[in-house]
Amino acid sequence: EFDPSFKDKDFLELPLKEENFIVDNIKLDKGIAKNRALLENIFSLFVAINSKVPIFIVGKPGCSKSLSVQLIINSMQGSASKKPFFKEYPKIMVHSYQGSLTSTSKGVENIFNKARDVNKKLSPEEKKNNISLIFFDEMGLAEHSPNNPLKVIHAELEYDQNEGDKKVAFIGISNWILDAAKMNRGISISIPEPDEEDNRETSLTIGKSYDELLANRYKSFFENLGTAYFKYKSYLKEGYNLDGKEDFHGNRDFYHLVKNASRNIIAKERNNQLNDETLIESAIDSIERNFSGIQFTDKTSLEIFKDIFNKIYPCPTKKEYDVLKRIKENIVDLESRYLLVFTKSSISTFLLSSILSDMEKPYSFYIGSQFEKDLNKEEYALKVLNKIQYHMEKGNILILKNLESVYPNLYDLFNQNFTVFSNKCYARLAVGSNTNTFAYVDNDFRCIVSVDIEQMNNEEAPFLNRFEKHVISFEYLLNNELIKESENIKSTLDLLVKCNSNMFKAVNYDLEKLLINGSIEEIQALVYQANKEKKKKEEILDYVLEKIALTLPQDIIVNNR
Repeated sequence: EFDPSFKDKDFLELPLKEENFIVDNIKLDKGIAKNRALLENIFSLFVAINSKVPIFIVGKPGCSKSLSVQLIINSMQGSASKKPFFKEYPKIMVHSYQGSLTSTSKGVENIFNKARDVNKKLSPEEKKNNISLIFFDEMGLAEHSPNNPLKVIHAELEYDQNEGDKKVAFIGISNWILDAAKMNRGISISIPEPDEEDNRETSLTIGKSYDELLANRYKSFFENLGTAYFKYKSYLKEGYNLDGKEDFHGNRDFYHLVKNASRNIIAKERNNQLNDETLIESAIDSIERNFSGIQFTDKTSLEIFKDIFNKIYPCPTKKEYDVLKRIKENIVDLESRYLLVFTKSSISTFLLSSILSDMEKPYSFYIGSQFEKDLNKEEYALKVLNKIQYHMEKGNILILKNLESVYPNLYDLFNQNFTVFSNKCYARLAVGSNTNTFAYVDNDFRCIVSVDIEQMNNEEAPFLNRFEKHVISFEYLLNNELIKESENIKSTLDLLVKCNSNMFKAVNYDLEKLLINGSIEEIQALVYQANKEKKKKEEILDYVLEKIALTLPQDIIVNNR
């Protein structure tokens, strides 16, 4: 029979107490929710690391995989641990490997050899006080590599290969399920999606991490943010689970929705401006910051989320979404995520340059190579990372474009869960096993990633969910009168192209091919620039044509005079 003390008790009560006990001994920064996923991840990692049993954690972006690993590594520092509980356990010596499309089997073997060599060099006493750990980040990306780097995982984690001096702890995390041959080499944890109650609890917990009194006062407000997000995701699952749009927004967007709202509420409370109306206004502002970015069949993601939220909190006045305002807020808000901007490729550099110039912010562009040999070489990734590291240390605004092969190496930077030493932030820049640098990140550093709107559906959810996302075009920046003027200029150019050579005897060129800068987007860009320069309406046409004419051959202009 069971001990009488267990009578009438829930079986899950005991493991839940253990999970909470371990997490209570870990320092959680503001904005981190002690939810079910975090509790289970940290408990499982703690047991697996100390017993040196390989562990694989699989789940969608935003389910605390990377965060849990970082928290347990930072806490388990042996005798140097901040909490007495962890002083009783060995120190973790981490050997990280960043999975990517450029990963190789040689690189994976090297990281295992490196971890085991370190372990062999330890004295028997030191082996009791230290654990050599391999942390394989983004295993799912590596599995998609044409180099098939994960073929060596089977042998490396085999029981006979991982015993005695060769025995090391192993953590692998992935956004996708790996094949069973790899995952049955250790403990496999698949994190389910949160239900409505999980979201409500997570939202309230994040709010409490900022201001417990305010969160308790507006408990229903924070819980309803969780409900709104759950209903939004349910709507997407029902209508868009086949076209890849279901995961465009994920848990990270939800967490930052609550964080933004919490900061807004605290700011209004300090200024004695917090009331029912400004509370809803704070939520709408936060929704616009975190849930824009995609057009569905009949509505945008922002309109769908606002409709759901308005059913919970009817909003008497509806204001227009000002994308330019939200982008500028992101750039100056040092606590916000980095920015991902979708726009037409031909005008992206001009648009972002114009916005940053208006804000008087210095910036740098880095546009990636499209050569196939560059895309599959670690050497190219290293060269790019060196340049990015320079801007990180200087605190510049850096705009990245066409660097899809390098972005996975920057996931730790994009996560913004920085490692802190002496009040300075450091991010891990990793390329395979050879380069694993902790680079200093200045507090003023901001990163903007520019993606062609035509490529939106090709981007993976793990990449998208790390950013605050906005779609921007000149339709957002021009009033109706200037949009109409742009359309008139475009019509004029179209008529010119249609004119046959009988009308222009001296023209021996195909005008349609010559007018490479005559698209509606580029015309709108020139109209926008003319308006900024205070040109009169009647001067705009000449201004645009003068700019476009710069790309025409000189003999066309001379002969037609």
